[in-house]
Order: sequence, then C-alpha cells, then structure tokens
Amino acid sequence: MATWRPIWKRVEYDLKHEAGLTGDSVRYRIRVIDDIQDAGDPTEGEVIHEGIATTSTAGGQSIIISPNEVAADYLSAPFQNTTGGGWHSQLLGRIFCLDYWNTDGLWIAQTYWCLYGDWSYDYDFDIEAMGLAHPIRAIAAPNQWLVASVIDWDEVLAVQFLLTFADGRTLTISRDLYRAADFNADFNADFATTEGEHSLTGYVALFLGSYTGLARVQVIYPTNSVVIADYKVAEQACNRYALYYRNAYGGMDSLLLDGVQRKENYARSSITRKIDNSVRGARAVQNYRNGLTEGWELRLNNLTDAEAARMHHLVGSAEVYLCDLIADTLTPLVLTDTECVDRTFANGRKRIDWKLAATTAQVMRRE
Repeated sequence: MATWRPIWKRVEYDLKHEAGLTGDSVRYRIRVIDDIQDAGDPTEGEVIHEGIATTSTAGGQSIIISPNEVAADYLSAPFQNTTGGGWHSQLLGRIFCLDYWNTDGLWIAQTYWCLYGDWSYDYDFDIEAMGLAHPIRAIAAPNQWLVASVIDWDEVLAVQFLLTFADGRTLTISRDLYRAADFNADFNADFATTEGEHSLTGYVALFLGSYTGLARVQVIYPTNSVVIADYKVAEQACNRYALYYRNAYGGMDSLLLDGVQRKENYARSSITRKIDNSVRGARAVQNYRNGLTEGWELRLNNLTDAEAARMHHLVGSAEVYLCDLIADTLTPLVLTDTECVDRTFANGRKRIDWKLAATTAQVMRRE
C-alpha cells in the first residue's frame, strides 16, 4: 500500500544518515516512475533532476534532500478539451525516486515518494478517508458526464459507480483505471485512443444520459468503501451550463450554473492617414485590427452557508472549463476575480448569490 503525500507539504530526507554516507557531499538524482515496482531499479523511469548535495557546514551530520520543488513541475493533469467517451488517465500524482552515486561508480536506489497535486494547505485533509471530490453543490444534470478523480493507493486497479434510481433500484458499474495517454519524455498532454497500462492516478467518467430515472451517483473506492464523489442527479435537464474545475485538493469537480451571460471586449488598433475631407465617404481613421476577449458572467443562486464555504475551490482554481450541456462543448476559462470573501448568514435563513467573471482562455482577434 502506497502512502500518498500532498505536494504542498514539504518532505525532507537525510540522505547522509539514511544511506550511511561518510562524506560532506553526494551526487544524487530524482527519477519519476509510473509503477512502485520500479522504484528499486535505477535504470527505470525518467531522470528529471541531478545535482550535488552538501552538508550545511564542514563535518555536518546531515545532507537533506527535498523532492517537492522538482516534483511539482511533473504533476501535470490537464483536463481533456472535448467531452465524450475518451476520458483518459492523467498525472494527478506520480512516484518520485531518490538515487545516489556510490564510491563504486554506480547509481543506488535509496527511497521513493508518492506525491499528488494537492495545493490546499489543509493539515486535516486525509485522501484515504475523504477522496478528492469536494463539490460546491453536489447536483449533476441528467445529461452530463460525471467526472471523478482517483488516487489508487491500494492498487485495486478499478473504481465503482453506484447508481441509485428514483424507483429504488441500484446498479454498480466498474471502471478500470488505465493509461490512455501516450506520454513521452516531454510529459505533454498527447493521448492515444486505446487503453494502455494500469494507472495509479487519473479520471473516471460516466455519461449520465445513458441511464433513465437516475436519482444519485456515487463513485466508490472498493478497498475501504471511500466515497470518492457523491452527486444527486436533477430530475430534468434544466441547466444549460456547468463548470468543470480543479479543486484545491487536486481533483476535478463539476457545478451546475444558474445563469451565464456572454460578452465581447475589444482592444482596437487603428491608424490615421491624410484624406480629401471634401469627399464624404473618405476614411481618415482606419481600424485595422481588434483584439478580442470573450467574457463571461457566471451566476450561482441560493447557496447555503456550507456551499458558499467551498467557493474558494472554484474561485482559486487554475483550471476551469465551461461546458455547454446542449452543444456538448468545453470552453477553457480564466477566472478574473482576484479574491474570494467568505460569506455567511448567522441565522441560516438567507441564501447567498454569487457572480463570477471569466474570460475565454484563448487569444482571438478580428481584422
């Protein structure tokens, strides 16, 4: 069983003490691997960092290595840019190995860490008890893809969708965790169309529109029955838009919106030129290019205190997509609000409305 640590929480390892080294410096490196079984083999995986570490003073007793800063750049879990059946496992977490160069001129595998992309700074969070889903309002549309993020800490290779219908029937569907992405040394977001090897981390998804009369969907980790995600399913498809966003713990959540308004902003570029102003139709100012920013106002109505308390997961997210449930499209967004103020009503009787501003995460222009 692997122990997964959040990337924000610094790990320190005394290489000199743990490896029984006698000198004041050591050559070391960090490898990234996909299977814990490869941790002890220094020829496996990709070397992502190499250097020389020293004690703080001559004759010092410790050589401290921390993988966090290096590892953070290799926890890439880009959401796919289209909806559909091709949801693929990504690098929500990875395994990082520490090797050192011994006096015989060989790399020795010393230890490893399992780190995942949690930037919550929450000391009380326990992934094995809570899972990665923390939706603001856990209501799903009956015509959306329900997406959940998984860290497979016991290597059970699969998770389960437990579907509960309005008439009381239940149905359990198993989804394997596999690598559908064709990763190379660039660690980019290219992906293949066929299943690959088992993945320890990634997304699973289920299209709710394939099941009539759904009332609730839970995603469950089989080993200890941890509920990874738990959504009530709306009776009718009343909402056209939903957001998919990465929460502070590194998982993807979804949120139905109560209203969306689109607008366009323009940065105009123009030149002036000499004309004969006795000609009515002569143009002295030529607008030759407009920089275009597509803007959005996203509205949420009637949030409870508990729901509003989770808004920081969305407002502070670095990865947000707007899903048009009718057109079945995803639009990448950048939220432009610069703060998230906690709002509550002490008597619990009032509900909270929220408006968020966003722009489309693409460069556009008109000429």
